[in-house]
Order: sequence, then structure tokens, then C-alpha cells
Amino acid sequence: MSFLPLLLCSALTALDDDRVGSARQGSLLVCPPVGIDASGALNEGQGQSNIAGGGAEAELLLVHDHPNDIAIRLLVRGSSGQYERFEPLPGDTIRTFDLLDLLAPLNASQGHVVVVACNQQGEPIAHNQLSGSVRFQGFSDTAELPVAAFRAIAGTTGDALPTPEHLSLDGVEYAVPGNRQVLDFYAVGSSPVMGQPVRTQLGVVPLDFDFTARNPEPSSTQLRFEIWNENEVKFSGTTHCFEGMGWVDLADLNGPTNHFRRQFLGTDSGKARLDTIANPSCGDRPAAPALVAWVLNDFGVGTSGRMLRSTGRQPSAFHIPTMSAPEESGVEVDNPDRIGDDSGNKRDSVPAR
Repeated sequence: MSFLPLLLCSALTALDDDRVGSARQGSLLVCPPVGIDASGALNEGQGQSNIAGGGAEAELLLVHDHPNDIAIRLLVRGSSGQYERFEPLPGDTIRTFDLLDLLAPLNASQGHVVVVACNQQGEPIAHNQLSGSVRFQGFSDTAELPVAAFRAIAGTTGDALPTPEHLSLDGVEYAVPGNRQVLDFYAVGSSPVMGQPVRTQLGVVPLDFDFTARNPEPSSTQLRFEIWNENEVKFSGTTHCFEGMGWVDLADLNGPTNHFRRQFLGTDSGKARLDTIANPSCGDRPAAPALVAWVLNDFGVGTSGRMLRSTGRQPSAFHIPTMSAPEESGVEVDNPDRIGDDSGNKRDSVPAR
């Protein structure tokens, strides 16, 4: 028996292990974006809800699959401001966090949360034992989306990472994000289930994360789509200007032509590849960051979603401040009666900057 196929399989597995994924554990988790603005939360005419973009409950289910106690830093990022929260995390624990309550102090319409495994001193560590999902609960629908899990490549379990203020998503320190996202979709205007029109939303979180300032200016990017219909006919020119993070309805893309619409696509479904472009016409701080993205389909009779598969490699980095010891930390921003499960119903303070 030849060992070549086994060696090849092992090499491919190792290569895939240094990429971001949703069906794995990691040391750094990026949650899909959520909205806290209830306006337009339910479209009664179509019987479809905007459960990710606003007006719904959003709960992070965090699973810690290791017997050792650690801590986590919750980096809470909104469309207008950001802060962080330090939390002890006992071994073999499942915790829940109300994401809308975490975002409430920022008074922001959109936001998301990053979870970083760390030791009791707040230093990021290699601890590939965290996983989770975000559950959206609307007026009549429920959807669950996985978090994006970045494995720590450097070090063994419990080791402090070499650059605590600069978290490198480069395939050396943490897993690396892709430079393009792949989306299978139903065309806007199609009715794939029981004659009901489908509504598709795309959630985007750029990975140009600088947590060293309280109110950083969000970057703007142009989302550029290459689209193929069922007959493998390719369409270019569908774009969308996007600032910060959040959700966009495929029916609302603001480029000159929207080939996600059935009348332009020519078939009921297709495939798209998403890239980012630094286009000055989209804003004052144009950028082309790596990103993670999710899709949420509302079929009128049920909802489903997933994280988009990425291709290629685009290293990125998170910048975070050095954290003072928790007992030396300062400003309290959390309402202990609203955030977390029973094991988290205590008043925690935000580390001093």
C-alpha cells in the first residue's frame, strides 16, 4: 500500500487547519453582526422578518470544552464606539450572552462581538477549545449562525501568545482569513419553497480591528461580486458600498446593476464570489480588508443560514490594548441583571486603557 495518499491527505489537513472555519474550535471567535434597531423588524406584507438586522433577540452560546479554568476578553464593537469586558470562564462550561445587551451601552444600530481566550492576567493564550453560535429569535422565526473560529497556531494549550497587543491572523499566530468569500444563493424574486419569495441577507464583518481607541472611525469598502447563473454564465459589475459591519439585503445592493435579481440573472439560483475593493467613492477611509461573512435565507416558511466559505489567504490583525489586572480595572458599563447567564450575573468592570 502506498503512503503517498496518506501523506497528501495529512498535508491538506494541516493546510486547512491554518484557515478560519466555522465547524471547529478556536482561541479567537468572531460573531456575526447583530442589529439593535427594531424599526422595520417585521415585514408583515411578505411574512418575512429581519431577525438579524434588527428587532430580534440575539444570544451567543459559548462552549468551553476543556477542564482548565481560563478567562475571556469580550471585545464589543458597535457602529459608533467599542469597549471590552473581562470574564472568568470555568472549565467545561457552556455560557450564554445577550448580544443586544452587550451592545446597548454603545447606543449603536449595528455591532458584533469578538471573544479572545486569555489567562487570568488578560494575556491572549493558545486555547483551541472554544466554539459557539449566535441564535437569532424573531417574532416568528429562529435562526442559528456559527461563529468564525480562528485557531491559535503558535504555542500549546495555555501558552501566552508572543504579541499580546497585536493579534496576527496570518496562519502563524492565529488562523488566516480568506481573500474571497463564496456564496450559493437563490435569486431575488425566486420562490424556491411553497411559492414564497425568498429574502436573502448578507452579514459582513471586516477584520481591520483596532481596539486601542474608544471611538475609531469605521473604514468603508466596496463589496464586489462576480456572479454565475445556473448555466455558468458569468456577470460582473454588481457592487455595494459598505461602512463598518452589518447586514445588507441582496435586493438592496447599491451598484448600477444587481445581478442577484432574477430578471438580470436569468435563472432561479446561482453562485457568487465576494471580494473587497478600496474605492474612494464609497467613503472617506477606503480600505480593502479581509472579512468573514454569513448568509441568512428567509423562505417565508422558515429561515436558514451559514457562514460563507472562504478561498485564498489574506492576513489581517487585531490591535488591542494591554489589559490591567481585573481588580485594578475601572469603569463599570454592564448591567449585571441583563448580560450573561446565571453564572455571569455579577458586575464586571471594563479594563482601564
